[in-house]
Amino acid sequence: MEQQERTLGRLAAVMVLRLTIARAPGGSPSRTEREGVFCRTITTVILALILCGANACGPPKAREDTMPKRDINVVMEAHVNELMAIPGVAGIAIGALDDGTPCILVLVVKESDELDHKIPKTLEGHPVRIFESGEIKPMNSK
Repeated sequence: MEQQERTLGRLAAVMVLRLTIARAPGGSPSRTEREGVFCRTITTVILALILCGANACGPPKAREDTMPKRDINVVMEAHVNELMAIPGVAGIAIGALDDGTPCILVLVVKESDELDHKIPKTLEGHPVRIFESGEIKPMNSK
């Protein structure tokens, strides 16, 4: 966000500079000179927007919503009942993605397309991973 603001600030400075050059003392610029400055300014604006990408007007809402705001353990506890209510879910845990990023691990009896659609891909910005564990049964205690 800061980088985008700096880029837009530089863009504004370039636009002011170009308009100042167009009004330089020593006579008024010709119509052709003014049109040339205007076209170069518009071109600069368009190029800056292309280089900044769609984020030039601010970050998209989806990205803000995917930023984790609460601790992963708190998020897991808040959603454990909701996830355990899905038929086929055997348990919930904290795990890690292949790159080491913490995730909410949803243990399922048997992985299926239906479960893939019912289980969210993220919860409050934390990734969710589905793991086929089979049925989980308590051990006999003696």
